[in-house]
Amino acid sequence: MSYAKTCVLNSNPPAPKATWTTRNATGMAISIDNPDLVAAYGKYAASGSLAMPAIACRGNVGDVITHRYDFWTMGGKGTADHRIVDVSITIV
Repeated sequence: MSYAKTCVLNSNPPAPKATWTTRNATGMAISIDNPDLVAAYGKYAASGSLAMPAIACRGNVGDVITHRYDFWTMGGKGTADHRIVDVSITIV
């Protein structure tokens, strides 16, 4: 996951970008800030990349904005995999 680690108050930092590659899976399910619902953000190809929704830089200087991204492998052979990526951006 690539993303800016800081943002200027009330600015629009670049959107986080996720890139993934799976082995033995037929797809990837993604959820954002909704870990209890697999594929809340959608189902995608087994390998790919995706610009995630932009993170608004709102709040107070020094605040840390955190979003959780859940990635689940789907289909194919073997055991399903679930990865969690927390993205934290500090307002400067």
